[in-house]
Amino acid sequence: MRKLVMKTTACCILSTCLIAGTTVLGSAGNTAADLPAGGIAGILSDYCTTDSKLPSAGVTLTLDEYAVSSADTALIESVSKVSEEYRKIVIAQVDGYVNVRAAANENAEIVGKLYDNAAATILKDAGGWYQVTSGNVTGYVKKDCIVEGEEAQLLGKTVGQRIATAKETANIYAAMDVSSQVLFIAEPQETVQVVEEVGEFVRVTYAGSEGYMQADKVELSTKFKTAETLEEEAARIQAEEEALKAQQKLEEEKRAAKAKAEADAKAAKQAAEAQNSVAASNEAAQGSGSAAADKPANTAETARQEEQQNNSSSQSESSSNESESSREYESADSYSNSSKGQQIADYALQFVGNPYSWGGTSLTNGADCSGFVMSVFSDCGISVAGRTAAAQSSGGTSVSSANLQPGDLVFYTSGGRVSHVAIYIGNGQIVHAANSRKGIIVSSYNYQTPYKFVRYY
Repeated sequence: MRKLVMKTTACCILSTCLIAGTTVLGSAGNTAADLPAGGIAGILSDYCTTDSKLPSAGVTLTLDEYAVSSADTALIESVSKVSEEYRKIVIAQVDGYVNVRAAANENAEIVGKLYDNAAATILKDAGGWYQVTSGNVTGYVKKDCIVEGEEAQLLGKTVGQRIATAKETANIYAAMDVSSQVLFIAEPQETVQVVEEVGEFVRVTYAGSEGYMQADKVELSTKFKTAETLEEEAARIQAEEEALKAQQKLEEEKRAAKAKAEADAKAAKQAAEAQNSVAASNEAAQGSGSAAADKPANTAETARQEEQQNNSSSQSESSSNESESSREYESADSYSNSSKGQQIADYALQFVGNPYSWGGTSLTNGADCSGFVMSVFSDCGISVAGRTAAAQSSGGTSVSSANLQPGDLVFYTSGGRVSHVAIYIGNGQIVHAANSRKGIIVSSYNYQTPYKFVRYY
């Protein structure tokens, strides 16, 4: 396009000069020999020495060379904006997924699927298609279903996870200073999650804490979702369906158990009320009798009735205790009208009074602190990072104490390591599986100094 514009400009200049020459001839009576012999070349020669000659192909060749030079410069500037990492990366931008085919045409066999925001590496250009590889899938995708270059590089900052891999044994410092405290030591080829790239340092998370690594000690890369083979997709869908069915079955069992417990409690209450009514009637009848001969019989009858009443009361109490020991709880879904954080807090509070069990994950029969958190969050549809308090502190998003909300996790340390986790419920309080003596209780969130606050929802 730039070549065309420059050529058109040259033609206009040439035409103008020729017309101007004709006008001068007509008005001044000059001969043709008095006009510039080379047309526009004569005008351009004002900028050259008297011995200068234009290229044999005229001004067009000169303008062509200028346009090519300018276009090359623009191309180099555009390519230089794309980092080496993204020169061969494409990212799917579709509703759902794009098919990966065995050949570069729409009738070819489907060998896999590249879901939205998943990435692939270019192997070769095939016209309107790219041959790519991603995960366990290699095949062809249409170019109009993906983004690349600068656009992919920009998108990658939001859909990719930045990773730092230690090239050698590398220190993780408390500050951007190699003389600062060494918090951890990363082994060669060990990977950590990058929070921010800051000049000669990289801010990372490691074992639930943040620190800094020297940029020249790590290799930076971006981790993306990858394509799935058809077999991998089928296995994933089946696993998701089975998990959903298991969850639905569990909820049905909970509802049935709750209904049974309520029915048993109601029956026990009715039995107790009936027994009390019988006792009251017998007492009234006994008071109206006056014959002395009847007193022993009445006394015996009263004793029998009292014994029967006591037995009934014992049965009622036993039934009530049984109902209490098997009491059912509201499902997490029943609190879904609240915000997600409040739903977590309300759901967790049901289990106050239940036992603590080291290594346990049962909300009713016993759980330790991290098992309690894991089970509560799982029932609310949220996965936490790992099984221990230390692992859980490494996930989610850190929040300040000023922004603490119900449903946030509060972590505590002992001996310099994360050792306990609780769920914040608002008003400066937490619910947590405290220990084997106290079980699941509510406490003040600063009963000891909190180490960190994390939000998963």
